[in-house]
Amino acid sequence: MFKGIRDVLDRCKIGFPLWQKCLMTVGVVFYGVFPIDVLPDVFPPFTYADDAFMVWVLVRVWRSPTLAPSSEAAQRSRREAIAKAGSFLRRVLGETRP
Repeated sequence: MFKGIRDVLDRCKIGFPLWQKCLMTVGVVFYGVFPIDVLPDVFPPFTYADDAFMVWVLVRVWRSPTLAPSSEAAQRSRREAIAKAGSFLRRVLGETRP
């Protein structure tokens, strides 16, 4: 999990296509709304620490440059996202081929 967040923060220097920014926004909203959290909501001082961290990451993402859909970086990002989604689905479904 932390490697993924570190990758997102490193990627803020390059930028994100608009569709990825919107998808991350939906993910953070769902994370904040649903009761399953990294830090349980039973410790009052730390109740919203993980939610605040996710909002901070989202603000960093939205402040990064927005890549045009036709740019090479946006196309590379799209290919990487499709490859990662495919490998995730293969792991979840139990297929072993790359």
